[in-house]
Amino acid sequence: MIWFEWKKIFERRLNQFAMLAGYILIGVCVFFYISQVRIYDLEAETYIEGLEAVRLSQERAEGQTDVISEEYITKLIGDIQRIGVDLGTDESYEKIARPLGDIYYFIVKNYTDMRESSLDEKALGVIDTADGAHFYAQRMKKITDYLNLDFSYGSYQESEKEYWIQKAEDIVMPFKLGRQKCDEYFMVCYYAWILSGICGYDLHESCFFLRA
Repeated sequence: MIWFEWKKIFERRLNQFAMLAGYILIGVCVFFYISQVRIYDLEAETYIEGLEAVRLSQERAEGQTDVISEEYITKLIGDIQRIGVDLGTDESYEKIARPLGDIYYFIVKNYTDMRESSLDEKALGVIDTADGAHFYAQRMKKITDYLNLDFSYGSYQESEKEYWIQKAEDIVMPFKLGRQKCDEYFMVCYYAWILSGICGYDLHESCFFLRA
């Protein structure tokens, strides 16, 4: 019975056209996604785009960790400090920020004081890595500092602070990098959405004829 219903769905020309249009839309989305990828190539000392940028990005991803552990953060910050440049300058951007990309700014945000209006890259230079970078402890401290701020429109109540601190502690740690998997899931969900639309339309049409 189920096989018969599926057969009816995919034999309809309208459904076949809709599926073909879905494939075309997916192809267009992939094309635009690839065309917008832009990454800095250290060897060529220039930015590259498109398929070459995607290839280089994948190569870098394979060489990086997928788990943001305390050990990884501590080592990375130690490596940054040993380069010996003033953070937040054009030189540090060329030698550190640009090659590392998103992970660099992700770490900087964690150590930037909540009251700062912009990212404090220099904060990485004063971290004592001898006893570890304490990345996740700093995360919780930053959340607590934010909850304890005095806002003009009203501050957080103790019960609200406890609620949000518990929510923060419930997050699985260490964090994982998973942008590639998210992109893949997006495509699968997008196609499933198209397919469910086709099936839903066909079911509605069948019920309409049955009522008639």
